[in-house]
Amino acid sequence: MKKRAWVFLLMVGLLSHLSPAAAAADEIRARADRVTGQIKKKDQEVVILEGNVFITHGSTTIESSRAVYDKTAGTLHCTEGVRLHEEGLEVEAEELVYFRRTKEGTFRRRVKLVRREEKDAEGKVTKEPFSLTCQELDFAAEGKRFTARGEATMIHAEFVATAETIAYDDARQELRLTGTPRLVHGDEKVEAEEIVIAVEKDTFTLYRARIDFLLKEKEEEEAKENGDAGAGPGDGNKPPGS
Repeated sequence: MKKRAWVFLLMVGLLSHLSPAAAAADEIRARADRVTGQIKKKDQEVVILEGNVFITHGSTTIESSRAVYDKTAGTLHCTEGVRLHEEGLEVEAEELVYFRRTKEGTFRRRVKLVRREEKDAEGKVTKEPFSLTCQELDFAAEGKRFTARGEATMIHAEFVATAETIAYDDARQELRLTGTPRLVHGDEKVEAEEIVIAVEKDTFTLYRARIDFLLKEKEEEEAKENGDAGAGPGDGNKPPGS
């Protein structure tokens, strides 16, 4: 079994003014099968991690096959099987550029975000689960905010939404869809210039919208469930066995 190398990716000069607790929360720890870097300090200090890369930064964890950490710029560039875990959230992608100072990042290519269900101490659901796919995602770990771009699709228990851009604010429990947004909710099909969904309040607001109420399709589905679909005229008059 290969031994994984542990390395502390710290910028001591930037952390020296912080309290010990704050500095510990800000440090980046990482392990990998192989870690390479430079001994002598130069204009740019870079550490390369390869193979089973596992990185922690406060409550955020990142996994990938390869990562390059630029200590001078405070940026982490992860590639190949990237996965980020934050409390209640998980994001997968092919690439991630992460900024240590702000705990923000951009995921690219085949991005998938999953928010898990959260409950309070009494077992009441406080945050409903949903999944989202897109081509690019800006993500703020501390505020659990994100903006998805490029073929963005969200699947929620109550609706399916698509748009060029889907922005989510976790503190406000609000979704904002722009760029030819479309929403399917029960028997309603919505197209608008902008859609705002208040997830916690179970409400949505449409701007310059068109709504199709799919009542006919719903009635046809109910007819099929009742066994009425396909019955021709006079079929009900046929004697048993005919």
